[in-house]
Amino acid sequence: MTSTPTASPPVNNAASPSRRWLWKGRKNTGDDEARRAPGNWRAAYAASAGVPENPVGAETAVGGLPSAAPEEITVAVPPPAPTTGVAPAAITAPAANNEKLPAVTAPNAPNAPVSAENREALDIAAADAITETPPLPKDHEKKSEPKKPRQPTGRKMLLNVIDAEQARVAIIGNNGLEELYIERAGGQFVHGNIFKGRVVNIQPNLQAAFIDIGSEKHAFLHVDDVIPPFGGYEDILTRRRKKAPTNPQFMKINDMLADGQELLVQITREALPTKGPSVTTYISLPGRYLVLMPASHTRGVSKKITNENQRRELRRELAKLSPPKDMGFIIRTAGLGHGAEELQLDLNALTELWQEICERTRKAKSPELLYHENELTIRAIRDYCNDSLDELFIDRREEYAKAVAFIKRMMPDFYQRTRLYDKREPLLAAYKVEDDIEKLFDEAVKLPSGGEILIQQTEALVAIDVNTGKMLKAESSREMIKKTNLEAAAAIARQLRLRDMGGLVMIDFIDMEHAADQREVEDAMRAATKSDRARITILPISRLGIMEMTRQRLRQSLHLAHYQSCPYCGGSGKCRKPESLGAEFVRKLRAELGKGADVRVTFHPRAALTIANELRQKLLELETEFQRKIVVAADEKLRLDQYVFTPLDKA
Repeated sequence: MTSTPTASPPVNNAASPSRRWLWKGRKNTGDDEARRAPGNWRAAYAASAGVPENPVGAETAVGGLPSAAPEEITVAVPPPAPTTGVAPAAITAPAANNEKLPAVTAPNAPNAPVSAENREALDIAAADAITETPPLPKDHEKKSEPKKPRQPTGRKMLLNVIDAEQARVAIIGNNGLEELYIERAGGQFVHGNIFKGRVVNIQPNLQAAFIDIGSEKHAFLHVDDVIPPFGGYEDILTRRRKKAPTNPQFMKINDMLADGQELLVQITREALPTKGPSVTTYISLPGRYLVLMPASHTRGVSKKITNENQRRELRRELAKLSPPKDMGFIIRTAGLGHGAEELQLDLNALTELWQEICERTRKAKSPELLYHENELTIRAIRDYCNDSLDELFIDRREEYAKAVAFIKRMMPDFYQRTRLYDKREPLLAAYKVEDDIEKLFDEAVKLPSGGEILIQQTEALVAIDVNTGKMLKAESSREMIKKTNLEAAAAIARQLRLRDMGGLVMIDFIDMEHAADQREVEDAMRAATKSDRARITILPISRLGIMEMTRQRLRQSLHLAHYQSCPYCGGSGKCRKPESLGAEFVRKLRAELGKGADVRVTFHPRAALTIANELRQKLLELETEFQRKIVVAADEKLRLDQYVFTPLDKA
């Protein structure tokens, strides 16, 4: 039976494909009233996704993990990176996230072993604690055709959430660490969140506006991210610019927006150390199978699905859907193999989610958070768990219970591959991932054959130098150079992905004289970056041996997120030698003595020793010339290149 939307405007739901499990086996029941059951399926999915009952600003683990949607969306107007499918507590059905799980027979130790019987009891208890609707009888279950046995791939997902302050997701394969995402608890201004903001400053020279969303630095909104003519969503925003008879195609930022105007914006790039977040007015909401775009009319298939037969099949399923008016959507890669009924349920849930955001927007005062990105555990499972993974390990009992409840409803075939990690040895250490994570902060990366790449990162640019290092001898220098560059291409693609470095990337490959070798290295780089979820543009190697590329930046890189500039050197990584301070010190000392007072000069102990020995004669001459006393002192708190003058009467 094909599902149709209800006659009344849908009311938003926290998570896209939540109703799928309710419909298992109801194809021939004709139970339309059950299909429109108002609250049960919404509460079940919201709870299984871990939506808290706390206020919107409550502390929760957010950030870090990129949504799987950005690279999948193909629209006429570039959409933002979408949020993922769970709305904030203020716009979702009550959840049991803050409730205690029912007691089950299990060891008291937090990570004690769990028997198969107790594991099943834990799963059932978790599901009962967070859903209002009991499972359907077995005779209602939809019989699926037998599937071919899947072939093991050796890939595993490790969810390290034992510490509430930080969550880490690592995907490992036969060649080691493939993907890594790290999040800290308590973030609010993260990629995908939706805010009701207010225009505070318009910059015609930049063709951009700065939006107050409650962050320390105002958000940046470029003219290309403004829905013409005045930012869109006129029916839910009150403080709007007065419309003028202008051509939207040629409007500038000061024609579209006005100071004090309210806007509905979504974060597309998290804040950097010196910049606020970037936002867009093109909102997008991804579910399990679809991505809803309220400000677009595009309806199509993910660009990542390249098989023409699969694309044709999905288009046929698209034709069976009943989409809302004036809204666009695309089918994600996860939609492969799912029929129109499941896709329609996902679409209905997303439209209801959007309607709830609209209702909250009408009542909210700017700036206010309207939609909060989902927590890492459910988001990682929804976006990254597929047939390419053999196993999923979770090292925290509460998170495991929520994950199982979500998996049983959304991807039941994956349940048998889900494990609670209950050993004493830390999860990532057991799979030799900790060492790989530590190496991600190193400047030099060794290549298999002895070469190396050196990585230097600034806020807007990443510079990478390829060196032969101790490269073993090859048949010829040409073969050695080509082999080093090919190994470097694969290593660079991996490092960019794991370190999450974005912006402009400049790669200085070892010079290659033959154009064929250059084309081979370029092809190797494109192949190595094919699995990257961020959008990447690669230009051919220039005559100077430089490859230019850009990588989509959605958040701070791993390095910038975990390190700060050294207070000792100010981030330069260098300080002046004591010997080089002599001439400068003497000039400033003359000025201090000219003020007519005895002087005390304090250095770092190493610098004080150098100055007192090498400039002893000069200091005596200055004392005679100015008839003043000069005292050299030492203080370990000072930097090597720092010194402080103090009058002796105040010392």
